[in-house]
Amino acid sequence: MLNELQKFKAVVYVHPSSPAASIKKPEFVPIDFITEFTFNTTRAANNLIYSGTMERCPDVQFIFSHMGGTLPYLHSRVKVAFPRLEPVRNAMPVSYKIKTRWASVDKNISTYIARMWFDTALNVDPFVVKLTNEIAPNHTLFGSDAFFAPRTVIDKFVPCLQNHLTQEEFENIAFRNIMALFPNRWS
Repeated sequence: MLNELQKFKAVVYVHPSSPAASIKKPEFVPIDFITEFTFNTTRAANNLIYSGTMERCPDVQFIFSHMGGTLPYLHSRVKVAFPRLEPVRNAMPVSYKIKTRWASVDKNISTYIARMWFDTALNVDPFVVKLTNEIAPNHTLFGSDAFFAPRTVIDKFVPCLQNHLTQEEFENIAFRNIMALFPNRWS
């Protein structure tokens, strides 16, 4: 499937969903969208990098909901802890398939993260927005998570962004960055 997406230079929106009812949920945080969605989004982004998918599919653009989950916060850990060196990879207790995929990751992890796009859905914290812009400059897009977020929540997003960002930063998130992602749509 990803090879087909590569052929079409697709833009892919990644949004988590709730697991099957048979999967045990955290006891005290059983509502998935509070924290599990962010962790699942982080896992998805890391899997795309570590599996070599982003290397094999350089023209596929991935947009991650909820500011990429915890990826902006974990960025330095993710890039430093990746088993880049062959002796380290060989010492890891994982399958040959995983080691082979890891070996196909050719660039610095930060390079792949900088190619990702991040949607503000349910996360307009100004510190997270600024951190995300550091790891992926001008790759933050306004998103409301509509139809899931109540209108009262959505109505708080725009003023929160406007009050904590410069006019240029706000306009980048509000419309300029999406125009850069889809350049042929605006002529």
